[in-house]
Formats: sequence, structure tokens, C-alpha cells
Amino acid sequence: MQKLLEEMDLQVLSRDDQFGIVTRCPAGCIHVCVGNTTLRLSPRQYWRLMDLLMASARKIDPPGAAPSEERPQVLH
Repeated sequence: MQKLLEEMDLQVLSRDDQFGIVTRCPAGCIHVCVGNTTLRLSPRQYWRLMDLLMASARKIDPPGAAPSEERPQVLH
């Protein structure tokens, strides 16, 4: 996989081998790959997606937490 990323000249921004990978290509697009789905986003679109996900994450209890437990504070 690393060789393929280097050949495609992709910068790895984040990676979870059991879930997905986020890369940036030379054109500046952010590629969010989860399973067999890839979103190709401009940096602005990426941040809008992050805002959307974080807003929804604040309404969901963290994995393994009892519903009454306080949610962690998200700073951005």
C-alpha cells in the first residue's frame, strides 16, 4: 500500500488500517477513503464535512459510554 501511495504521490494525512485513510493529492484535493467509498473534496469542502460530522458527533454518545455519561468536549 505504501508503494502505491508513493507512486500516486499522495500525502497520508491520517490512516486506520482497519477503517480507512485520508490523503492529499498534488492537486490539493483531500481524499477520504472508507471501505470501497472515496470522497474527493477541496480543502474547503473537507472542513465543511468535518463541521457537519462534529455537529452530529456531539449528539451521539461515545462508543461504550452510558447514555447518562457526560460527552467529551470537542474543541476546534
